[in-house]
Amino acid sequence: MKEKNITSFIKNKKQILDLKPVIAIYGNENFLKKQFISILRENSEKDFHILWGDETTLEDLENILSSGSLFSKGNTVVLLEADNFLDTLSKKEIEKLNLLLRSLNSPNNTLVFVLNK
Repeated sequence: MKEKNITSFIKNKKQILDLKPVIAIYGNENFLKKQFISILRENSEKDFHILWGDETTLEDLENILSSGSLFSKGNTVVLLEADNFLDTLSKKEIEKLNLLLRSLNSPNNTLVFVLNK
């Protein structure tokens, strides 16, 4: 996994579109995280979904990422407060999430975890 500074992406917006299908943003800089998401939304040709970690289930993620889009090039899912989502998963669900993340090799789907830790 490669780690990059979020400010470099905000300065060079073109880099955001070249990111891998699974992105994790973490830290205490809420303004920078929101700015990153805003730039991603503006420059994405995919359907954009924003979910909250305490309200989302693994099935919700699977449904969104497995469904095709009629009028766009795929799906971008931003999971805010992903810490809450990850903390509630059982061992079996963690294994299913791992399989889901590995299957996101296509450029059609992007999953962004916004973490506080």
